[in-house]
Amino acid sequence: MGISFHKLENLLTGQGKTFYSLRKDKIVGTETIKKLQQGYGIIDTRTISNLCEYLNCQPGDLMEYVPDEVVPMSNAPKAKTLAQVSTKPKTLKELANRRN
Repeated sequence: MGISFHKLENLLTGQGKTFYSLRKDKIVGTETIKKLQQGYGIIDTRTISNLCEYLNCQPGDLMEYVPDEVVPMSNAPKAKTLAQVSTKPKTLKELANRRN
């Protein structure tokens, strides 16, 4: 997923502010508010700095890193070894077995 700004909404509510307050007080623009609410796009560090100054907080109070789901190695498909891939079949029967 990447960076989540769900903490920002909680911080705004705790301070009696809304996303509209951010726009009305000219802290961030409309498109940035959409990005913050919907969790897509790139948020500039200047925007984060403006938010921290306005809300008197640290960047970690606004956002958090949420890792993508990781597939355990035990569930990953098995890779063939170099010897399995590079050896030439000695007979037609070996060739047919490899294709299956």
